[in-house]
Amino acid sequence: MDNNVVNDIVKTQKQILKELNALKYGDTKATTGEKISDRVTGTLGSWKFIIIQSLVLIGWIIFNVVALNFAFDEYPFILLNLVLSFQAAFATPIILMASNRAEKKDRKRAADAYRAVDHIERMMEQMAIQGKKLYKEANGNDKNGK
Repeated sequence: MDNNVVNDIVKTQKQILKELNALKYGDTKATTGEKISDRVTGTLGSWKFIIIQSLVLIGWIIFNVVALNFAFDEYPFILLNLVLSFQAAFATPIILMASNRAEKKDRKRAADAYRAVDHIERMMEQMAIQGKKLYKEANGNDKNGK
């Protein structure tokens, strides 16, 4: 058996492992704005935020209906409408920024995975060729030895 063929197979296997280890699905460098938009989106999309906001809205409405003498936003709750409009106006672009960033990360992951699979596929083809050489050498040595 030729040691060069065996060494080539071992080297190819090490290259495959190195390629798999090099494939990272980690974060690309995020700007400060991207980090803020990710954090804000994480907060706005949580059950904790939804529950707290619902309780604040219910409290706002009950207080302004029951406390007639101290009401600061009487029915039809124009101030509440203004506050919610401001919240939506600021939250929407931030959510879109976080969504765009997630899409960019997904595209990078897909491209990295495609390149890694393609590279590994080529290495596996090389290993198959080397394996065939090794098989031929082993069978050739058995025939010559008998």
